[in-house]
Amino acid sequence: MRAFLALSLTNFTDESALLTFKAHITSDPYNILARNWSEGTSVCNWVGVSCNPRHNRVTTLNLPSMGLSGTIPKELGNLSFLITFNISNNRFHGHLHDELGHLRRMKSLDLRFNGLSGHIPTSIGFLTKIQCMNLSFNNFTGSIPQEIGNLPNLEMLFLRNNSILGAIPSTIVNISSLQRINLSFNKLSVILPVDMCTHLPVLEVFFVSGNQLSGEIPSSLSRCGALQKLGLDINQFTGSIPKALGNLTKLEGLCLSWNNFNGPIPNEISNLVNLKIVYIGYGIQLMETFTRKKPTDDLFSGELSLKHWVSDSLPGAVMEVVDVNLLRRWEENFTKKEHCLSSILRLALECTAEAPEDRITRKRS
Repeated sequence: MRAFLALSLTNFTDESALLTFKAHITSDPYNILARNWSEGTSVCNWVGVSCNPRHNRVTTLNLPSMGLSGTIPKELGNLSFLITFNISNNRFHGHLHDELGHLRRMKSLDLRFNGLSGHIPTSIGFLTKIQCMNLSFNNFTGSIPQEIGNLPNLEMLFLRNNSILGAIPSTIVNISSLQRINLSFNKLSVILPVDMCTHLPVLEVFFVSGNQLSGEIPSSLSRCGALQKLGLDINQFTGSIPKALGNLTKLEGLCLSWNNFNGPIPNEISNLVNLKIVYIGYGIQLMETFTRKKPTDDLFSGELSLKHWVSDSLPGAVMEVVDVNLLRRWEENFTKKEHCLSSILRLALECTAEAPEDRITRKRS
């Protein structure tokens, strides 16, 4: 009897929390919750709800793309067995409450594509089992909480397209389990953490495009040996592009354009044999870097320009124009490196297209 009463009480706790959540829904255009979430029926049979069969407690609340509008009540924190919470692609607004930190069993939190605002609560640092956190495409402001660094199992952190201010906390780059970080299109400033890749052995994706980050790119980035995609474009970085980036041999995508770099593009970029996409900017400068020729060299006169010379070499004669010290035919992975150089020079030509509409343009979408 005591066990039955305890089970009834916990079921009542979950049902009460979900009914409060329903009461905070101001628009349910398809009447999904209105028709299905009702007292007198088991919450485990409600649309979007799953339960643990052993304890009969709610473990999943999955309501994406249902056109729902409303706010998230603090009572949601009473769903103490909740593992997955997904209300992505709806029209929720308002703030996140500190009670979110009560969901200590949470592994996946997906709130992207809503209108949530205010600060990300520091209590989010109590979600120590969380693996994926996606708060992208909202209106969050303030800074990234230092407490996110308390999440030892976090693999994916997505905060892109918000209005988040301040620096990237050094605590984040100490989470060794992180595989993907996307903080693009916010208002982040200051510099990248100097030792940011010292503790990120499995990081595959790092995007901070479209912010206000400044200073030099730390050479410690070369320690992220698993990195496949790196987006630092549309910021205010200065100094030279580190030669050490050439050590990131697994890179498939590299975006550095629209910054304030000076000096040449390092030859070591040609070591990135897996590179498929590269945006570095400076179309003529790219050609100068990889051909070791200048538009004013004696070779170019009359109708023959550096641009035409490079264009005529593609796609099959790139070795006739690139600097002979960059690549030799007997080198290991020659074909891949040749393809990489060809892609870079093709990009350079696109960046110098005569008609503005033909050039690669800056986009924030």
